This record gives sequence, C-alpha cells and structure tokens, in this order.
Amino acid sequence: MSVKHQLQPTPEVDLLDELSTNPELLFIALQQPISFNPVLVDITQSLTAGLFLSTALEEAHGDWVDLDQEKIKRTTRLTNGELKGARQRLRDLDLLHERRIGFPSRTQYSINFDKLKTMLVSLSRLPSQAHVQANGPTALH
Repeated sequence: MSVKHQLQPTPEVDLLDELSTNPELLFIALQQPISFNPVLVDITQSLTAGLFLSTALEEAHGDWVDLDQEKIKRTTRLTNGELKGARQRLRDLDLLHERRIGFPSRTQYSINFDKLKTMLVSLSRLPSQAHVQANGPTALH
C-alpha cells in the first residue's frame, strides 16, 4: 500500500547542501527514466494501456510472461485501478491474454502479436498523423 504525500512548497535550498544532508535525494533524482512507444497509445486509445503494453513488450521473451505488478506500479506510478483498467482495455482489444497458474497462483500474460501487427498496419494506412489529430489527447483514458 502506497501513501501519497502532498508536496509542500519549500523555501529555496542549495542543492549541494541538501545532497550532503539528504543522500536519498540523489537516489530519487537519478532513477532511471521510463519510456514507451507513443504509437501504443494511438493503438489502444489509452495512455495507461499503452504504457502497460510497452512495459509488457519489454519483458516478453516467449509466449507467456510473468509480470511483477508491484514492480510495474513502482516503475510507471500506475495505481491499482489504472493498472486494472489498462489490462481490461488490452483484453477488450484482444491484445492481451491472461492466465492464472501455480500455487500460490500468479498471473501470466501473453501478448497477441498477430493482433498488434494488424493494428499497427491499420494505423500506418491512415493519413499521416490523422490518428493523433483525430483522436487527440481528450480521447485518452
């Protein structure tokens, strides 16, 4: 369970002084940034689904992959609800299949690469940037 902290304005601080007294600041500042392919947002019409799919594609090394949802939440900052909604959107689009296995049970994911390929080809046939302009940021969930 994560606790959300309200950021409070602070008086101007000297960064070097702050780093010497607060070494955790360096760890926070130097976390590896995440990136994802924006075309996955265009395909899914969902920022969260595009981000989850991008993360899943990075981890996919076979038909079924174990994705650590806690790691995904830490990395992407998606909430439980956003993660659930992203997975549902991908299942609705037939881009993601899930199964429960093992004891204790865990969820494995399979990306439907044939469907992804079909959607990428369809998107590429739209007039240049029409998919972005037609749907715009307000269409994203």
